[in-house]
Amino acid sequence: MGGRSSRRCPLQAPEPPVEDILRQGQRDREFRDFDVEVVAGVVRSAITHDMVMRQRADPGADLGSYAEELVRLFDLGIRR
Repeated sequence: MGGRSSRRCPLQAPEPPVEDILRQGQRDREFRDFDVEVVAGVVRSAITHDMVMRQRADPGADLGSYAEELVRLFDLGIRR
C-alpha cells in the first residue's frame, strides 16, 4: 500500500470505535434495534474499501459528496 490513495484516505480505526457509537445511539433510543456488528462492518467496508477503490479509479472523485450520501444512507437505515 502506501500509494496516493492511502495518503488521502487513511485506513485508521475511528475513535471511538464504530460499535461504541452505534451502541450509544441504541442506548439513547436514537437508533432502532439492529445487529451492531453487522452494521459496523458495513460502515467500515463502505469507508475503507469502496471509497479507496473509487479514489483509485478516479483520483479526482468527489469523496465529500460520496461521504454525504453514505451518511444519508446509514441515517435512514438505522435511525428510529
